[in-house]
Amino acid sequence: MTVNLRINPSFVLIGLGSIGKTHLKYILANSGNVVVIDPDPSVMRYLESQNLTSKVESFSSLESYQPKEKPEIAVIANWGPDHFPAIQKLKKLGATHLLVEKPLASKLQDLEELKKIHSHGDLKVITNMPISQGPLPKRVQELQMNKKLGKVQTILVAGGAKCLVTNGVHYVGLASKIFQSSPLSVVSSLENHPINPRSASFVFAEGNSNWQYGNGKSLSISFSNNSHVQLSINIICEYGKIIIEEDLATVFCIPETDLEKIDKPTRTFYASEVLETFEPYHYDGGLDGLGYLYERIRSLDPSVWDDFDHGFSSTEAVIGMLISNETSSKVELPIRPEIRKTFDDREWSIS
Repeated sequence: MTVNLRINPSFVLIGLGSIGKTHLKYILANSGNVVVIDPDPSVMRYLESQNLTSKVESFSSLESYQPKEKPEIAVIANWGPDHFPAIQKLKKLGATHLLVEKPLASKLQDLEELKKIHSHGDLKVITNMPISQGPLPKRVQELQMNKKLGKVQTILVAGGAKCLVTNGVHYVGLASKIFQSSPLSVVSSLENHPINPRSASFVFAEGNSNWQYGNGKSLSISFSNNSHVQLSINIICEYGKIIIEEDLATVFCIPETDLEKIDKPTRTFYASEVLETFEPYHYDGGLDGLGYLYERIRSLDPSVWDDFDHGFSSTEAVIGMLISNETSSKVELPIRPEIRKTFDDREWSIS
């Protein structure tokens, strides 16, 4: 079944926290029909303070929302464990397109059920992963064509107090875009601390995790909850590297004089020559990945809704990471049935 959107589609936004407010900004720029669902009584005060009450209807629950017509696009920006229940209710209301914050779900059984629902074809589902939606993956793909740099071999992400689930899922998605494949396995060693700013009941995992993508390519993430240092990204190529800190990517390569000395696989040199710098997270017009996603939605580009697997595999990869930590073993991806059977209904409390 093919589901088409009309010009100026209607939106339902589930959750008006910090990320929900960002979604609302883009929604209001693309639609004149917006409904917000959030039980927090401060939502109405926020809408009043922003002079938005004439543009936005608000309800405390999906049960109290009785639409006159089927909602077209629903944006799910509430807490992770509430994603799938909201998806089920929206489906009953007739929603046809869902934009879901990461992770897609917090249980394997919910994730698998969502895959079945999506496979029927009457519900389009994508995940908001702005780094992957931004210019960085394509820019790295282009840079790999430069013989001075060569192909990306491994991606290293390291820093202080960032969660390997909440933040790490973005880099799993980025690596999948760069390597143009989903991860094949994961090994991790983690510790969870009750410092998640959303809620102390949610996971905030520090430690180390490594995802293998095949052909020797990998993603490694290391975060420490005892450090206040912002993360950096190190993309290692055959003959160079791309270092990303803040809003600047710097491309380095091994100098030509050293390249000429390479006579065996174990000969290595410092990539000290700067090839170029670029902005990794914003397009030339200033849009970030989420803004670009909404531009594509506004233009009725149907291909924007064809990336379910990206969010699905990234979510499965971080749940696989949690299982690897608990079992002290490598977890193959997709997660095998015998492992899935043990952890299928586990609520991982991720958001």
